[in-house]
Amino acid sequence: HDMVERTARMEHKVIPDWIDYQQVRGLKREAQLKLDQIRPQTLGQAGRVSGITPADLALLAVWIERGLTASNPTTDSTNP
Repeated sequence: HDMVERTARMEHKVIPDWIDYQQVRGLKREAQLKLDQIRPQTLGQAGRVSGITPADLALLAVWIERGLTASNPTTDSTNP
């Protein structure tokens, strides 16, 4: 049941406008290009794009959680 609940939560997780798919480490080039072109609004929509794998979605979810982008880098120097 945990996996089902987690998947349901991810389905509605909003993908922020600021995300730069080219910066998501580990995301396949094909996935980067498709997501950049289609610009899905939620992880659920992204998951329905052909060629996007569950692993791609997991990477995206982690990236969004961390808020890491080229324009908004998180540095360890702010965390003692």
